[in-house]
Amino acid sequence: KKQDGIVTPFQIIASNGKRPATNAKLDVLEFNPKFDAAEFDLPDSGLGLEGIADAIADGGSDSNSSSGSPSTSNAHKRLIAMIGPEIVDKSGNRIPSSRLAVKKDVLLYFSASWCPPCKRFTPGLVEFFKKNAPEKDFTIVFVSSDRSQDAMLKYMKDYDMDFWAIPYDRVNPSGIKTTFGDRGIPNLVWLNAGDEPVAKSYVDGKFVGPAKVLSDFGQSIGVN
Repeated sequence: KKQDGIVTPFQIIASNGKRPATNAKLDVLEFNPKFDAAEFDLPDSGLGLEGIADAIADGGSDSNSSSGSPSTSNAHKRLIAMIGPEIVDKSGNRIPSSRLAVKKDVLLYFSASWCPPCKRFTPGLVEFFKKNAPEKDFTIVFVSSDRSQDAMLKYMKDYDMDFWAIPYDRVNPSGIKTTFGDRGIPNLVWLNAGDEPVAKSYVDGKFVGPAKVLSDFGQSIGVN
């Protein structure tokens, strides 16, 4: 229905919850012109150009921001689709996963707070990220194997992980563990812009370790 130059499409379906939905007749449709313009803003979780524009506009505000470039602003399509519309930070704040699209490389970090080898490796990974992420075109995404969301966020806070994480309730449904996770933790996987593994902690079923992946990645960005 068009009123005052605004097209408002509606579909009306009536159902009693037991029988198949039936058509309902719409006699009157009134448009309230008093809505505030903000009511029509897209949510922050929206995918696509809206989220990418937000990411570019936020460039430099933190170590996960990027000014973006035509060559990377459409990267990590597969990863973003698997994760869903949002990622989280260490405080549990939700952020559009489309921000990953402006990163050339993503390091997936499979880890958990109950894993002693993970806790030995994590401080070095956090230090590497804080030292290099503001200058280099990459980010880290934590994939938790913790036993609860609270444990995941506590782990991130305790170790001051300033990178992002897959929301706890999306870790298993996303399929990222089965696609990239291999056999155990700690596991670091370096993905290029096309979401192809460049280096992994497991090579032909043999565990070479996350430190090897981090070293290889560091050499590629000129920091080792």
